[in-house]
Amino acid sequence: MTLDIRQGFAPPDRNRVAALFWQAFQSKLSPILGQDTKALALIADTLQPEATVCAWSGDTLVGGMGFRTATQGFLAVGYRDLARTYGPVSAVWRGGLLNLFDQVVTPEQVLIDGLFVDPAWQSQGVGTALLDHQVRAARAMGKTKLVLDVVAENPRAVALYERCGFVPVRTRSMGPLRHLFGFTKIHRMEKQI
Repeated sequence: MTLDIRQGFAPPDRNRVAALFWQAFQSKLSPILGQDTKALALIADTLQPEATVCAWSGDTLVGGMGFRTATQGFLAVGYRDLARTYGPVSAVWRGGLLNLFDQVVTPEQVLIDGLFVDPAWQSQGVGTALLDHQVRAARAMGKTKLVLDVVAENPRAVALYERCGFVPVRTRSMGPLRHLFGFTKIHRMEKQI
């Protein structure tokens, strides 16, 4: 299998990137974003190609990864986007819950803001290839650290990140929100580059 890892995506690929992201993070985000149709439309509308890395096998988009720096981000979801999609009142509580997952990114960091692989391509090195690409890209940007948050109850993801050199630096409890989101803890992991 040969993979081509590319920065960004073309306009015709926007919906495929959104669908892969939603497929990977639907269980985490559906308590906030609700219905598939509205969530997919919001994600597709707010994706930022310059903060996206995509994995291709031939003409097939098989995975991707969003990232954030102190100056750019993968998803640019604001109140106006939420209000346009869900209405102004609903946008307030949805925005508040989304902010629970928002993390400060310092100038020396790149935050991995979602790694997603087509299920048919999982366990074939796509995630590793995307992370390896981001290490090189982050170094080229002058960054010294990759960081990410991962649900503690996702052992496959935790194992991937550990194999790629990430180490846990702290764990945050979801407290009572565990009942809403369905998981209890989030690990912050870092990799010095």
